[in-house]
Amino acid sequence: MSLLSDSEIGALRSVAESAMSTAATIMKRSIEQTDDGDRDIWTATTTVYGMLYSEPQPLINVISGVMGIVDVLKFRLPVGTAVTSGDHLLIAGLTYTVEDADEDSTYLPWLRLSLRRIG
Repeated sequence: MSLLSDSEIGALRSVAESAMSTAATIMKRSIEQTDDGDRDIWTATTTVYGMLYSEPQPLINVISGVMGIVDVLKFRLPVGTAVTSGDHLLIAGLTYTVEDADEDSTYLPWLRLSLRRIG
């Protein structure tokens, strides 16, 4: 027995999606063979709206004698968005790699991605 009905999950998703106002372009990788070897080609597939936020991790790292808390960038998207680990997202002119997508979870009001900024 589920804790929430399908209509209740749908209502939660509707509320969550109402706050998703950050545009992101999903970019998929293909590989092209050239005379110099393989070359990555990143192609924009679609633009979606989500919610970008930072989530501090419950640990303290010491780097070069300085203690710091690691923040992980997260991006929430509507459930069913076609994005997987390894894809790139272009958000406000910055490119991020999708490190983890929790699309395998069965009880989601949204799809949550972990991001790492490139460059």
